[in-house]
Amino acid sequence: MSQGNAFYCALKKKGLRLTVQRKAVIDCLAASGKPLGAEDIFLQIQERGLGINLATVYRTLDTLAEEGLVEQVAMDLSRARYALCRERQHLHHFFCLGCGESYDLPYCPVKERSMEELLPEAYTVTGHRYEVYGYCRRCNA
Repeated sequence: MSQGNAFYCALKKKGLRLTVQRKAVIDCLAASGKPLGAEDIFLQIQERGLGINLATVYRTLDTLAEEGLVEQVAMDLSRARYALCRERQHLHHFFCLGCGESYDLPYCPVKERSMEELLPEAYTVTGHRYEVYGYCRRCNA
């Protein structure tokens, strides 16, 4: 099953319709393989000849994020970018501050248990994000 198809099924399981707009946003993120900004998604969908406006892209991303199908990542700290969430797997990212390139870290460097040891008593960790910022090989050259 393709990555897009898995997300179409997940939408239906959550009781959401697979609209043309939702399909276009999911397809765009699945094809990209890296986090994209709403504006980037909008432009790519427009290039494919589909009529969609930027507000619809934002609403679609909000809905998909609320349902746990898309995650918002900070990237360059000035605008959000979005990536598809993988089932039973969360990703951590390295973001190049020079060119905006992103790299998915191959494993999670944070252990839930060690995070709870850093918090006051009776605090419970339910999730986390780990984003690393710096410069890629090309920007360091």
